[in-house]
Amino acid sequence: MERKKKIGLLFLVLAIAVPSISIYALSYNGGGNEEKCQYNSADIRPMYFDSCEFQINWLKDLPEMPEDFYEVTRLFSLGYVQFYPKSLNESYWKQPEWFPNLNMNLETITSYQEEVNRTGMERFPVFSTGVYPSEFYLETNKKGEVLTAYTWIKNTALQSKYEGVGLYETYPSYYEIKNPRGVPTKLLGILSQNSTYAKEHIKINMTPNEFLLSPAYPTLTYDYVKMIKLDITIDTETKPGIYMIGFFVDSPSREFSTKNYETYGFGYTDGIKEFHINPRRYTLIIEVV
Repeated sequence: MERKKKIGLLFLVLAIAVPSISIYALSYNGGGNEEKCQYNSADIRPMYFDSCEFQINWLKDLPEMPEDFYEVTRLFSLGYVQFYPKSLNESYWKQPEWFPNLNMNLETITSYQEEVNRTGMERFPVFSTGVYPSEFYLETNKKGEVLTAYTWIKNTALQSKYEGVGLYETYPSYYEIKNPRGVPTKLLGILSQNSTYAKEHIKINMTPNEFLLSPAYPTLTYDYVKMIKLDITIDTETKPGIYMIGFFVDSPSREFSTKNYETYGFGYTDGIKEFHINPRRYTLIIEVV
């Protein structure tokens, strides 16, 4: 097998916005108003809601959708298109359809709207971020070189505040493969490693490692999703084997939080520890050969 760096990225849950009081029913096959609501879509995006006004407001901060969006997204999800920032730019990955769990998030929006309409009360939203891909596999013999991977972190359906995020490296002592796509069958199951040895010989640098996600409610604001660049250095003394390195998502530094509380007041949160329910870890499985 050719021993090159191979990074296949798949993507997870989109961040989606919610309006305040009105109900907008979902229509997965289009709401019958497509001709009235072709906004931000190169005339190819379907109608998700009965209200064109809501859909336009939901999408208004995003880049124009490329005409080949659905074709590229499909090929990319199957691993046929590798990630190159200049070609797969933000006009692709800032679209909600770039992430596989679109329907789940649309259902979350509709359920919330129905609840508000029925009760007349807005409930306390769950602050939630998504990380995708949450894992992937890399085989390399390029010791001493910097290898690069990418992932995305974003606010999900009911997040209505600015949210501070901090990323912190982790070297798990064991890990169970959750997504077998792209991982050799010989590695499926629970992997283990000497965490101390891995930390001594493999370094990871995350850019950015502290940042602000903007709200996903009631509009998918421009910075609701961030692309994270991961630079991995494997030193020349590293023994062949399987290694696991990654990051976990947590609150940012106190200085970062204080600055944003001063800027956004109650419109800011860094309550990741208290309120989050989505997966908040990223693991890179590295096979050094």
